[in-house]
Amino acid sequence: MGFQKVTATDHVYTIDDMLAAGFRKSGQYDIEGLPEATGAWYGFWGPDPYNRKEYEVRFYASHQDAVDRGAALADEVTGTDTLRANKDSLTWEGGKREWWIRTSVIGIQGGAGAQNTARYADFAIFGNIVMLCEGQDSSVSLEVCEGLVNLLRESVGE
Repeated sequence: MGFQKVTATDHVYTIDDMLAAGFRKSGQYDIEGLPEATGAWYGFWGPDPYNRKEYEVRFYASHQDAVDRGAALADEVTGTDTLRANKDSLTWEGGKREWWIRTSVIGIQGGAGAQNTARYADFAIFGNIVMLCEGQDSSVSLEVCEGLVNLLRESVGE
């Protein structure tokens, strides 16, 4: 069946579940202005310690809240064209500094000729988590989301 961008679960996840699964947090955001969110963090994970990916994870009280309140706000900041179009009218700017990455035309971070592109090309909703995942396009981002979702499932025994 493949990875589903939106998946309901019975488990209500917390940042502690993410940490137990191997997620490493780099920072916590102020969630004022992020409707119905119970917490938001920036961090990284990867099965290979030399190839880790960046994530922003936003927690809600329920899966329904994540879908109803979180999807539209995640959509505002995923994908380069969407982020550029919305940059002056974002609903919430908590992770704004991490939403952009400097890449060259050939996809290398930084360097000569680098330009700002969106760090997160797409997002997934898993249970009560809205997960923005690093990737140069939607398919790569969703694959990155799938890796962390699978690890989280294993960690809580789903």
